[in-house]
Amino acid sequence: MASASSTSGAGMARSDSSRSGRHHHHHHLPQPPPAPHASTAFGDWVNEVDTTAPILADRIYGDDGSDSGDELPQSASSARDAGGDADAPMNEHLRWSKSLPWWRRPHDYWLRPFAFLLAMCGGMVMSPKIDLYTQLACEDILHIDGSFGSTELRQRPPLSPLCLESPQVIAEATSLQLKLTLAMGILSALTTGLWGGLSDRKGRTTVLRLGVAGLTLNDLIVLAVGLVPAASLAPFGGPKGLLIVGSAIEGLLGGFATLTAGHQAYIADVTPNGTRARIFAFFTGIVFAGLAVGPALGGVLAKKTGLMSPFYFCLGAHVLYLIVTMFILPESVSPERLEDAKKQHRRDVEEHTYTLRSTLLVPLKPLAMLLPKQVSAPEPLSPDDDGEGEAAASHISVSRKPKTWQSLDANLFILSLAYFVEASCMGVLTPKISYARYVLGWDVAELAYFLSFASITRVVCLTVIIPLLVRWAQRPGEATNALALPQDGSKDDTERSPLLSLDSQGRPTTYSDTQEQGEPGREARIEKLWTLRARHLRQIHDSKFDKRLALLSISWDALMYLILTVTHGMGPVPFVAATGLTSLGGAAPAAMSSLALALLPSEHDAGKLFGAWSVVNAISTSIVGPIAFVEVFNHTDDGAPQTIFAMCMALFIVSAVIISLVKVRKPSSLPALPPRPAPPSADGRTGRREDEDEGPEASSRSKIRLRPTVPWREGERSVNADDS
Repeated sequence: MASASSTSGAGMARSDSSRSGRHHHHHHLPQPPPAPHASTAFGDWVNEVDTTAPILADRIYGDDGSDSGDELPQSASSARDAGGDADAPMNEHLRWSKSLPWWRRPHDYWLRPFAFLLAMCGGMVMSPKIDLYTQLACEDILHIDGSFGSTELRQRPPLSPLCLESPQVIAEATSLQLKLTLAMGILSALTTGLWGGLSDRKGRTTVLRLGVAGLTLNDLIVLAVGLVPAASLAPFGGPKGLLIVGSAIEGLLGGFATLTAGHQAYIADVTPNGTRARIFAFFTGIVFAGLAVGPALGGVLAKKTGLMSPFYFCLGAHVLYLIVTMFILPESVSPERLEDAKKQHRRDVEEHTYTLRSTLLVPLKPLAMLLPKQVSAPEPLSPDDDGEGEAAASHISVSRKPKTWQSLDANLFILSLAYFVEASCMGVLTPKISYARYVLGWDVAELAYFLSFASITRVVCLTVIIPLLVRWAQRPGEATNALALPQDGSKDDTERSPLLSLDSQGRPTTYSDTQEQGEPGREARIEKLWTLRARHLRQIHDSKFDKRLALLSISWDALMYLILTVTHGMGPVPFVAATGLTSLGGAAPAAMSSLALALLPSEHDAGKLFGAWSVVNAISTSIVGPIAFVEVFNHTDDGAPQTIFAMCMALFIVSAVIISLVKVRKPSSLPALPPRPAPPSADGRTGRREDEDEGPEASSRSKIRLRPTVPWREGERSVNADDS
């Protein structure tokens, strides 16, 4: 089941065309990621699984960049001046794959059908897993095994009505579910950070293979438990013991958390810098489309051909996915980045002193990158600086640094803490299903319809309603309407140089021959800095929007769980309606994943980030959340079963408060830039000239038509260029 969820966070995406326009990005959809939320081991109650991330649009300034790595990118205004695409940014991490043939070029199109297939497979086994776990509990407690007592391989008989009526059987089935969740979750938390680092050195496809291999092995074990008599499984600890072994294997190979991290890192590799939330949400929509179809299809298949038939289908789907990751799926990390990561790892190994304590803490090592870090004084940028300094960086961190240098920047830590609290709410899914089954009196078929309904609402919200609302509310053009900032305008890097009066696009309001002349290539370097300024402003704008979106989505979730709490005892209608409406809050993990990427000091740390968040995800969704909510439900199910909803509401409120503490930097914190070069005139020269003498005997005496500094000084615009 983790298979379905794994793809959800997935978001395996890539932008492929060599001259992609904005229309290409509407095909994209981070996992997120995020952000990735794990499902439970018991058929994974994915009706509310926020499988990431990270929902919005790849609202980054522009698209895929230019064809050639040598081509100078243009800012919005300069592109318009040249008659080009005003949205063409520079994305260095995408250029290495432009020259590859289409079958070797990483792109999200490769994985879209498999995301749907794996999600559908996960939905298909939901109800069969319920029956299988209940049968195992029934065999232990009521000793009802029907005709399944021989040593032959055969399909299990239908579930006895006595099993469904026994509270002891239901309690035992729930206990088995929690054991499977913990077996997979704990081991996943201990290993997924290692796989996250491995993905930076060996590539994303390597980690995806490991995760899918774990799902495949677990499928084989589930089939063995379903087909082999219990007596024959005694050497392996019986059916339930063998299921725990299968979950442990899946956890050791990373499980859902590692697959989610791999998918989200793949998205970060193949999409432009900036917010990637929409591409995460697009794949989340694909996943929930599969989950909407899966339960009904699995129920029909199990009814017509036997309980274990859906598991055969899942095994085939996982094997197919494994083959694709081994032989077909292009690697998303460039060879240069892989080699750099390997060299860095070797240096880390040489400098590391191994002790028992450090060895035990290796699984938690990825979390170190989330800790608050000291902030040092920034180095001033020279106008002649080409390629160094923040102003010349393709990616900047949008984290608002403390005013005092050497203080701690805790924004990424705060956001990760908010993500942990929000993701812990996934633990409510298991007792919520128990609430529906035993408080509302639903049977397995009604639960299947409920899961399909919840998945359909997710699909509609993630693919239609939320993107439309985001497009209406975001207004990305506002970020680059004015590129010039108050600190801009110094003609050189000395503090004594006065600031020039600049227009909104960074060009001086007057030009002269002395301003137009300079060393070769200097104007191109300055224009490049202004191009990147537009990108940086867009990053800051998008990050602020991501923060607001996360706050709004989590607040909406809290409101829906408040409704679930106060409508207890009013029947299934409020329960179904409130559950469906929680889909409108599905943007939260996506927005948090997108914001986390923007907070990173380097875009190359995306794999480490999602490796660390996968550890956080595994701990919160597979250990802390399930234990807390199941224990609360077990202690309150007799008198106040709605307590789990109130608890979930409280956690959402806490998460929203924590997110509000994240500080996004202001545009005024960006480095100052020198004046922007004058735009080319129609005849290819710089400046605006009138009444120039023509012909070979033209006089050097010419008049330069200058832009007036202020409108009421129109009469002073005409001056002699040369009085000699």
